[in-house]
Amino acid sequence: QIAQDRIRFPQHVVAVDALWKMLDTQLQTRFFIDSDKFTLADIVLGAYAKRWFGLAGVERPSMPNLERWYSRLTTRSGFKKYVDLPLT
Repeated sequence: QIAQDRIRFPQHVVAVDALWKMLDTQLQTRFFIDSDKFTLADIVLGAYAKRWFGLAGVERPSMPNLERWYSRLTTRSGFKKYVDLPLT
């Protein structure tokens, strides 16, 4: 199973990358995902973004809007307390 996962991993990265690019485009005109206000959407996708940005050895294309949004999330006390935990 582990060997198969290693083979398929690059394919999964490409697929997930396409989804993050959609969000990057969405964030071109917004401070947060739904609007300029922090919502549940930011909380949910922030947890996924933590994992995405926390994966070592993964090449990611530049997505400045996504990176800016994620950077803002990491400064929030709730994110630090409940989401920004070590990946295991």
